Amino acid sequence: MKQLQNNFTTPEQSKRLLELGVPANSADCYLTRFGIDEDWEVKVLNNNIKFSELEISNQDYCLPCWSVGRLIEITLKCSILELAQVLFDTTLYEISCLTNIEWAINVLESSIKCEHIDFSKLED
Repeated sequence: MKQLQNNFTTPEQSKRLLELGVPANSADCYLTRFGIDEDWEVKVLNNNIKFSELEISNQDYCLPCWSVGRLIEITLKCSILELAQVLFDTTLYEISCLTNIEWAINVLESSIKCEHIDFSKLED
């Protein structure tokens, strides 16, 4: 059985999502490390805590992080299209060698670039 892996954004993917305008407070996890040469570790945010509420002494050591499920949830909730029009094309996923997280990021990024996403819906 294929092991499930790559279900959280990497530091590079997190930065890419932030550049696309995805709000940091929409993250359900965060990446942290103790030093520049250390490996990043994924930590899950408690439901009552937002990324902006974390006590961060150095931005180089903490980044918002999204799970595959959270990215799908954001795409569905923030879409300005009717729910039936939101397309998660698994055919492309199956033939493309994308990881779960890369696929979810690509779906969200495509929606953002087509101006089909309204992040203000996250505040509802």
